[in-house]
Amino acid sequence: MNGVCNAIASDDQGNIYAGGGFFQAGGKLISRIARFGEEITSVRKISDLYPNFKCFPNPSSGVINFEGLDHMSEVQFSVIDAGGKLVFTTRSQNSRADLSRLNAGNYILLLRIHGTEYAHQLKLLK
Repeated sequence: MNGVCNAIASDDQGNIYAGGGFFQAGGKLISRIARFGEEITSVRKISDLYPNFKCFPNPSSGVINFEGLDHMSEVQFSVIDAGGKLVFTTRSQNSRADLSRLNAGNYILLLRIHGTEYAHQLKLLK
């Protein structure tokens, strides 16, 4: 598998995230984020497992809504800024999150569902 690393970030827990596009056999481009910490894990795109997942509006001015996830009460949401800092985390009991206190910019939304992490790109406008 060949690819390009587009971004590297870290969080306050010592994890390093590397994201990019990779070509599979047959020429299909896939996007992945890998987390390097005590264990090396791959963070999949949420749409890989939940093709009906929607995060809207995206871009957003603060409040984001989610659709297409089973068992919302079992989902932990974390937001990492472009510098790799963990800036928001919550265990959602509903299908929305208020990120209005965050600055405008590009973020990675990490969703932990049943112990597996999934990523989604998010853009906030002010």
